[in-house]
Amino acid sequence: MMAGGRQPGSGDTVAPSPFGARTLVDEEPTTLPHPKIKSDTITSTPTLVTGLEGELGPSDPALRYETKALLGEGGMGEVRQCHDQRVGRDVAMKVIRSTQGGRNDFRSRFLREARVQGQLEHPAVPPVYDLGDDAAGALYFTMRKVKGETLESVLERLTKEDPKALADFPRHRLLAIFQRVCLAAHYAHTKGVVHRDLKPANVMLGDFGEVYVLDWGLARILGKSATVAATTTAPTGGDVLIADSSGAHTEIGAILGTPGYMSPEQILGQHDEIDGRSDVYALGVMLFEILARSPLFPDDAAPADIFNKALVGIDARPSARSPHLDVPPELDAICVRATQPAPESRYASARELHDAVDRYLAGDRDVEQRRMLAASHVGRAQDAAKRALEAGGDEDRKLALREAGRALALDPDNDHAVSVLLELLTQTPKVVPEEVVRAVEQQERATGRRFYVVGGSILGFGALVVFVPILIGMGVRSPLFAWLVPGLWMLAALMHVVGWALAGRVRWPWTQPFVIAAVMSSALLFGPFVFVPAVAVAITAAFMATGARGWRYVAVVGACAAIVLPAALEWLHVLPPSYAIEAEGIRLLPRAVSFPQSAVTHVTLVASEVVSVLAVAYYVGRHRQRLVAAQLRNQLQMWHLKHLVPEEAKGALAPVSRDTTSAHLAAAVDRITKRPSE
Repeated sequence: MMAGGRQPGSGDTVAPSPFGARTLVDEEPTTLPHPKIKSDTITSTPTLVTGLEGELGPSDPALRYETKALLGEGGMGEVRQCHDQRVGRDVAMKVIRSTQGGRNDFRSRFLREARVQGQLEHPAVPPVYDLGDDAAGALYFTMRKVKGETLESVLERLTKEDPKALADFPRHRLLAIFQRVCLAAHYAHTKGVVHRDLKPANVMLGDFGEVYVLDWGLARILGKSATVAATTTAPTGGDVLIADSSGAHTEIGAILGTPGYMSPEQILGQHDEIDGRSDVYALGVMLFEILARSPLFPDDAAPADIFNKALVGIDARPSARSPHLDVPPELDAICVRATQPAPESRYASARELHDAVDRYLAGDRDVEQRRMLAASHVGRAQDAAKRALEAGGDEDRKLALREAGRALALDPDNDHAVSVLLELLTQTPKVVPEEVVRAVEQQERATGRRFYVVGGSILGFGALVVFVPILIGMGVRSPLFAWLVPGLWMLAALMHVVGWALAGRVRWPWTQPFVIAAVMSSALLFGPFVFVPAVAVAITAAFMATGARGWRYVAVVGACAAIVLPAALEWLHVLPPSYAIEAEGIRLLPRAVSFPQSAVTHVTLVASEVVSVLAVAYYVGRHRQRLVAAQLRNQLQMWHLKHLVPEEAKGALAPVSRDTTSAHLAAAVDRITKRPSE
């Protein structure tokens, strides 16, 4: 590795790069600051580079430096590894070629490069140790020998997905390196110096974290217009001319820099328009290459094509070039602004560009911290979820849900937290949490209260109000039987109201015997085979839908008894017969009331059956509504989950099998349907 990468001077023939050769132009140095350097970006008044003119006295470097190896060479000079025998250290020595040493323009460029670099006392600029003429009159200067590799080499390895490069140079580290380059450029700008050739090949990364900006041979000292050789001629039309690499003669408006990294004002040869924002453009191109792992301009593009695209503007979003790298929009915006064709549309200084990246990294560091905290919560959630699913503990399940929720609050895209959450929400626990059971019990009690008040009133008072006038109009045959039936219905309704008033203190199903007694009494009107079966079915459906499981058997037995017992009492001649079976059919016999040959009898029989149908429809319909509402709540929860989790995680939302659900929920269902008194 050559010292500082490659250290050619002005007029050197540049080694081939992905964007072609660098071209040069003669310029006279000056110490005047450029008016476009903003004073508000400088914390203190800088000392501008000075003393760039004048020859050196003869010296003999052979007495001090021992040449050890050739590190690199260019069109104007070569760089050697030497040992400083006075200090006892290795240095890099740049020497002007003997064939070029006699040319005043080359000597002037060489001296200017050494003095500019020597006066830029910044950690990212290799310091100059010595400057002089050897015995043969050849200029030389020595500087720190940098060990490492160029940023260009690192990016090439990253493009090839070299595992070591990927591990050693993650995005945040590359951005930190880029920031140091920005600060070095900003420091040079405050000294009145524009680099004009910033690119990954001129950034050296040391073995111990050093970052150096190399090759100041094209540096422009802001202030005066560049002067050119008297033999040159100005270009005509809109042509942009590239100077000959030998640098012997350069035309006005010649291109200075490396195609693909030059700002539009450099491409157009507008030297008076060049200031720190020209380096900002090159830094923006460099940032794009860091983020996209691809040059902003194609490697195989001709310089003229590159220049034309740079002048009109090119899409500088790394995310569009390399979507697989997930470049965030904040960095896209930074690249786009830094590479605007118009200087006034770019960042005003390299420091502003540095600060923009720093703001992103500050947020990125916050994101990283939140991800680390989320990972710790996920670990606790996974442990608690495992215990909960194995042992069925309520506390472990609540802990797992709480930790998974905290992890998602810190990192919404954490797949592990989503997996834990889905596992807990879609797998029924071995033991249903106590809070869930109590909530369902409370809901069941609320449903029971409504049944005893509304249902009891309809069955009791409805029968009393509707049928008493009709029965009286039919003609009373037995006052005892005629008044006993509505009386028992009214008592059953009253017991329902009492049961609702005492809810939570007594077992509500104790009202069932009163209802069954009222149903049995209805056999006194039309016998056990008319009206009674329909009412028994309605009462049984109501109790089966809303009653406790233990009392459901009582309801079924009582409803059957309401039909069988009156018939048995008639068979035993305890009660007078209510029907007679004859060859022509079954004849109903009046017992409590008369059966006149009128519309009243027909209306009464029809009304009794219709009321039974309506009662069954009412209870079944209400139960069906509750079931559909529960299904809707369950599906709504699943719908919310599907839209909460990422697309790839939706497969985990498959419903649990019926057998598994039944096995896990059987105990809770059994407990709820027993409905213990409280």
